[in-house]
Amino acid sequence: MTPLSRIAHGRSGDKGNHANVAVIAYTDAGFAWLREYLTADVVAAYFAPLGPARVERFEAANVRGLNFVLYDVLAGGASRRCGATPRVRRWPWRYCNCRSSYRRTTRRC
Repeated sequence: MTPLSRIAHGRSGDKGNHANVAVIAYTDAGFAWLREYLTADVVAAYFAPLGPARVERFEAANVRGLNFVLYDVLAGGASRRCGATPRVRRWPWRYCNCRSSYRRTTRRC
């Protein structure tokens, strides 16, 4: 198993009660793998402890990226929560460090 971070990097953000996680492949081969295997259901299962109402996937092929919107995961957003909100900025690192079945067949530039 290969860490997802070997084939992609991530970015994240939040807006109100929702968060997004973008996963951007380093190579075309990595993007092909992401498109096939990194589905909204896979991301929803990974972030299930946060209780997303739903997860939606958007493709950005021009940058070899997938963007996932996780709905209703921030307990009303930072302005409505009395305690600390989840650290959205760390989510891509957490996710990209999970294991994948990707097998690199080409060298990364």
